Parts: sequence; C-alpha cells; structure tokens
Amino acid sequence: MPHKDGYLPRPILISGDPGTGKTVVATSLFYYLRTQKAYQNLKIGLVYASSTTRSEIQEVFKTVPGLRKKDVISPIAVAKGGYDIVICDEAHRLRQAKNAGQRYNGMIKQMNRTLSLDDSSDELDWLLNFSKYQIFFYDVKQSVSPSDITEKSFAGRLDMNKRGYRPIELREQMRILAGNEYVPYI
Repeated sequence: MPHKDGYLPRPILISGDPGTGKTVVATSLFYYLRTQKAYQNLKIGLVYASSTTRSEIQEVFKTVPGLRKKDVISPIAVAKGGYDIVICDEAHRLRQAKNAGQRYNGMIKQMNRTLSLDDSSDELDWLLNFSKYQIFFYDVKQSVSPSDITEKSFAGRLDMNKRGYRPIELREQMRILAGNEYVPYI
C-alpha cells in the first residue's frame, strides 16, 4: 500500500545471533498486538516458513489465553489471505523456488501464477505484496538450506521500490545468558 508520496511502508528488520531472543520478542510482540484493543480489528499473523516450527508454536498458542492456533501461519496463507500486519520469525528460512526441490519449486511457481506474480517471485515477495506492514526476524547464520533466500537478495528487496527498512539489532544473548562475544568465541 503506497503512501500518497509513492513510498511504501518500511518493514522492520530485527536481526541477531542465535540465542538473542528473536523468537521471544516475536511471540511477545504478537501477543501484545493480538490482545490490545487498538489492534483487535486488524488481521495479524505470526509467520513461520518451517512447518515443524509452525506446528510447535501452534501447540503453545493453544494453551495461551488470547492466542489462537490459527494465528500461526505459513507464507502462503499470507498470500491467500491478505494481512494488515505480519510478524515473520525465522525469516532467514523463507524459500525461493531455486534449489527448493521439484515438488516445492512447482508449488511456488503455481502460487505465483495464481497471484499474478512472475515466476521468480518467492515467499518474501508474498509477504511484501500481500500484507500492509511487516516485521522480520532474521539471522543469516541460521540460513541452512540452499532454497533459503540469500542475505543479499533479502536486504535488496526490502530496500527497493522506495521502500527501505528499519533495522534493529539484538545483541545480548538471552537464551544462554552470554554477551556479544561469547558465541563468536566458541
């Protein structure tokens, strides 16, 4: 949704090393938005590209008052449903068709045709094109699959089309109670 001056809303890109609390911040932010009266009429989703992680978070959400299992969604759900706000945890796991394997490659291309996007579009494009506001939690060091969108491509697309992004870096180790230099030292 471009503003009247032609600029697009700027996504927030939160980065941090493993253990800095990206998932804690993502789920806490989602809980805050979901439970505040000011946001109750907005369509908000917590996105996980990995079906395994998505299932784990859905199970947790079932037990938390004010949260629903169906709020934890896949990138394709955003493309199909159009969201006001998406919070994408583990955004480094968003996939491109290249190197995704024949089955998933075909699914991405089919969805792109359904959405009237070109064949080179991917899950990041779906989130950018079918939601008004995005918050991405990203760690390039946790990108493990050849189908993951590369760091260069990810940052480049957030910064194009008069968009830009707001970077935030998490620096302290929450999970293991260590400082900035602990993980690189190990």
